[in-house]
Amino acid sequence: MPATPSFLTDEQLLAANHRGGHARIVAVAGAGKTATLTHYLAKRIRAGAPPQQLLVLMYNRAAQQNFQQRLQLALPGHALPQVRTFHALGLRLYQRLIQEGWLPTVNLTPMAEAAVEIKLKQLLQAHSGETGETLQESVQLAVELLQRAKSEVGDLKEVITQHCDTAGAGFLADVLQQFENWRLGEGLITFDDMLYDPARIFRQQPQSRALFENRLDEILVDEYQDINPVQHFLLQVLAGQRAKVVVIGDPDQTIYEFRGSSPDFITRTFARDFPSPVTYCLSHTFRFGHSLALMANHLISHNREREPILTASAPGTPSTRIQTATTNDHGKRIVATIERLCTAGAKPSAMAVLCRLWSYARPVELELLARGIPYRMDGEQSILQCREIRPLWHCLELVSGRIFEHPATRREQALFDLLTIPSCLVPHSILQRIALTWARHITREHIADSLLAALPASLSPFQKRNLLQLGEALTALVRPRECAYQLLAYTRALDYQKRLRKNALNPTHGDEQATTVEAFLRFLLQLKIASASEMLTYLQQMQNCQSIEPTTDAVTLTTVHRSKGLEWPVVFLPNLAEGHMPCLNSREAEPARALESERRLLYVALTRAQKQLFITLPDTVSDPASSSVSRFVAEMRIAASCAVGRALDTGASRVVLDQPIGDVLQRYLTTIGSPLQIEVNESAPSPPADWQAGQRVRHAILGSGEIQLRDDRRLHIRFNDGKVRILASDVAAPHLTLET
Repeated sequence: MPATPSFLTDEQLLAANHRGGHARIVAVAGAGKTATLTHYLAKRIRAGAPPQQLLVLMYNRAAQQNFQQRLQLALPGHALPQVRTFHALGLRLYQRLIQEGWLPTVNLTPMAEAAVEIKLKQLLQAHSGETGETLQESVQLAVELLQRAKSEVGDLKEVITQHCDTAGAGFLADVLQQFENWRLGEGLITFDDMLYDPARIFRQQPQSRALFENRLDEILVDEYQDINPVQHFLLQVLAGQRAKVVVIGDPDQTIYEFRGSSPDFITRTFARDFPSPVTYCLSHTFRFGHSLALMANHLISHNREREPILTASAPGTPSTRIQTATTNDHGKRIVATIERLCTAGAKPSAMAVLCRLWSYARPVELELLARGIPYRMDGEQSILQCREIRPLWHCLELVSGRIFEHPATRREQALFDLLTIPSCLVPHSILQRIALTWARHITREHIADSLLAALPASLSPFQKRNLLQLGEALTALVRPRECAYQLLAYTRALDYQKRLRKNALNPTHGDEQATTVEAFLRFLLQLKIASASEMLTYLQQMQNCQSIEPTTDAVTLTTVHRSKGLEWPVVFLPNLAEGHMPCLNSREAEPARALESERRLLYVALTRAQKQLFITLPDTVSDPASSSVSRFVAEMRIAASCAVGRALDTGASRVVLDQPIGDVLQRYLTTIGSPLQIEVNESAPSPPADWQAGQRVRHAILGSGEIQLRDDRRLHIRFNDGKVRILASDVAAPHLTLET
């Protein structure tokens, strides 16, 4: 958490002295909102507000406990208001609804996640006949879709069908409805039902609301940008016509859309359902300096679903150093920097690597493993344990001969993995029989031949063709060469990554798996270890080191979603490229909203840093086949933000930029009351006002290209890597020069 300032700013005091009625507090990252809420509540209680008529709702238990402790310190000897999480509140509502006969008696201890998964697995097996890890993937998707459906207030069957169809998993709709029927019949609830079931009764039986509405004077809700439709509906029921509602949050940090949240709740819906709210802004951050504040402002200003608020670095906040590096070995570049910082005295626990997807953390993880630097991954398994990597281990065991030293059951399981990962679209019951026969007859000299001999005559031509391809891949594998190239030959012959992508339940999951495999192969190729036996020994040593319980002083590897609410002195953002951030797919129902969501994700990632931020970018010059640099890089205006930030940090009176000032820079200087004079370098090449198709241009980040098309707001440019990128004209213009 950001350090609580020893005094309140004018903005904080204004919000803390709110005199009544509904209110909306828009607080930027690191703005000291907890201190503001504490001051507000303490003042209300000292003024005589009855604590039992006040309710504070927090997003999770850690926030609830922290806020309660702050209130105890601020109000020694006073009775305190109720401070609850939404789910704790839901449990209270559920108990009362049972007592009054509105809901049937159920076991109010929510089902464990494992119990939910076991039941869904049983239903899926009965429905589709799936087995093994393909079944497990379906179970995980079913859990996610059920959670999403229960974040809404509408008819559950319709909502389930809608979300399953959108995810390309319509077959799950019947399974989820069967689960719901079973749950109700058994008198059980899930964690989400603690809120969903009371909301369902309030919607279906409006007279049941009389038990709860109009009983409170005031309700405060923290992290309101993360609220979902069910939570908002319950808030309306509790408030009724009596309670005044005060919410605090930041629409620019709405990143849990998959749980039903939306920036609309704080930007529009709140004012619609709780009329005439007073709006307060906490625009000063105590977390990071001017350079990072300017970068974040430039980026998020491209979103439309937001409040027109600028994040300003508060006076006295230390500066934040920004560094970028162009590379196609992001893991090595980042870990070398981590190693250098540790040598200079920095603690690994002060550093975090944040990624949009876990697969982009894998190159960093492998380098950390290789260099023996401790790290921790929040809730994610190591790359060496990933399902999609297991067949590559088995390939090394085959080539080295170690597989023949395993017990028969372990050898059979290894061959079954080779048959099923990636999927060859043959029922697992058939593949299990093939694996059993293959394991009995396989020899080091006849790896592929023994597989072909194990194939039953009953296979369809399609099934046989897929398994013959595996035989060809095994033949390619055993040809003598450096072991990493043997694995490369195997994956190419099998179309390994392509099949992972094609057979995944959703595009994101397929990309995750394929990108993880590609990172693993690149790492092995760099090792230049000749024999498979030596490679296995090396990897096992790495795995043994990783399995040791990590110390508390370890680098954090995590996703941006899991980093929400946290901060670190040093933050790394690897591979800021198209396809990673933003991570979009062609099936997006609302592409513009999806892009804004991705932009908010990067905004959250940026604003986790305190003292240093390192960003790596793909090197499209040395490797034209690499992904193109993210469009968000140009939007952040890194060079201009850092130049102005340095000038503000050093107290300079003027700064010279190579680009036009822009609205964000001008507003920022006005906000902080800075007299800094900004001049534009007249000798810097200025872009023509009227771009034309056919012109050769050079982009400061993306390199050379040719304008293919120009419309009112966008430029379509084919760059030298062969890729056509669509750039906003006003954003791209400062970075473009004509080539002669």
